[in-house]
Amino acid sequence: LIQSIAEQLIVPTNSSIPASEVYKINRVVAPQKGGSILAYALATAITNLHERGFEPCKYTLLQKEGVNKQGPKFKQIGNPIQIGEAILICDDVLTTARTVLAIDKLVQKCGARTVFVTVLAIDSSFVALPGLPVNALCVKRTKLYDSDNCPLCRKGSRLITSPKEHWKDLVGD
Repeated sequence: LIQSIAEQLIVPTNSSIPASEVYKINRVVAPQKGGSILAYALATAITNLHERGFEPCKYTLLQKEGVNKQGPKFKQIGNPIQIGEAILICDDVLTTARTVLAIDKLVQKCGARTVFVTVLAIDSSFVALPGLPVNALCVKRTKLYDSDNCPLCRKGSRLITSPKEHWKDLVGD
């Protein structure tokens, strides 16, 4: 199933992505938590498009090291991004675009270029990334709240940021 989804996501649906650019992608880059399985499937799908003798598409996962005012900071895991590579950034959900923009900044710092971004879903009122075309499997608009205006927070619900740390709160004994 994931391979079928990956094959759909590499077909440009955005008119600013020429189909020929997909053949030039050398590497898929994704955050470790949100896009690892998808990154592997996309790299495999792109490799399957290449003619025999062409180098396989690689993938690199990024581990979040923290967050500051500019967004998340990442560290590359495994096979690093190389100078001159054409990159496909993937993630599970595009909400605020802070993660994707931080990844694109890292890609540029490594001397590579992002061809386009692909995600399983676009969430919230996301409009566009400046200079980065986006492919998505689906678009689901939801409303985002800050803690002062959230109806669930007003009813006493509390945000659980790490399910692992709060497992008992989520499922009980």
